[in-house]
Amino acid sequence: MRIHLVATFALALAAPLAGACHPVARPTVAVRAEARFAVAQAIAAANAAQRDRDLDGYLATVDAELAASARAELARDWATVTAIVDVQRKIAEVSEVTGDRAVVITELRYERRVARAGATDHVLTTGRQEERWVRRADGWKLAAVKDLGGETLVNGRPVAAPVATAAN
Repeated sequence: MRIHLVATFALALAAPLAGACHPVARPTVAVRAEARFAVAQAIAAANAAQRDRDLDGYLATVDAELAASARAELARDWATVTAIVDVQRKIAEVSEVTGDRAVVITELRYERRVARAGATDHVLTTGRQEERWVRRADGWKLAAVKDLGGETLVNGRPVAAPVATAAN
């Protein structure tokens, strides 16, 4: 009986120490807040660059691999935009932060006028995205985007599929 009590007591003392030896990577409130703040700054810079049609400035907020694959598509899509009415992308929630990676849910609104075959369309895209961000030496960068749904209106009418652009 005495050996059982001693073993139970030893396990009770060792359990918290085991966690100290093999910590579970859970971000503190401060780490999550720091990631949210830094990603929000990058999103604000991307919004401003998009409003200014500064492709290099926009791509500076994107991880190098994604930027390389998106550059031509963005340049093509932005070339058809005759006027930008509104660009908003903001954080709805930070769903995960682990080390140098974060998963952020954003809400977006992108309103513009787009030239098409002798006419100009008024296009409004709204929606939610799951964005995967990575921390690099020069700051947090957008690494991947997953569409969570939304709507695109062309001249006030919904379209069956969103206007597919990397900037949406």
